[in-house]
Amino acid sequence: MSLKLGFATGNGLNEDSPFLIPAWAVDLEDDVKNINGRGRDYLLTTWYKHTFTLSPGNAIGVTVGLVDSDDYMDDNAYANDGYAQFTNCALANGPSGLLPSYDAGGVVQDGMSPGRCAAST
Repeated sequence: MSLKLGFATGNGLNEDSPFLIPAWAVDLEDDVKNINGRGRDYLLTTWYKHTFTLSPGNAIGVTVGLVDSDDYMDDNAYANDGYAQFTNCALANGPSGLLPSYDAGGVVQDGMSPGRCAAST
């Protein structure tokens, strides 16, 4: 079981930055309101994962719920870790696809290869 909480108050230096890309690649106050234009506020991800063991050393993981597709599709070791890496949005995720984040969907993962998965939203 895991639990990850984050609380956003204000937008840090993002409003003062002269650049189009936000200065800090974390979800701040403006990012957690009206998520994906669906009128949903504050809840970014909530999901359930079940692992089916097919044989010893061979498993498939199935995840459903509100998922962040970048957590599954981006193999960058520094991706989605703005709190520890202090990276801006230009370095946070690679252009691996245009899948939405924080939206309803599902993920199927081959348990033998963490990098191999298929996401659907």
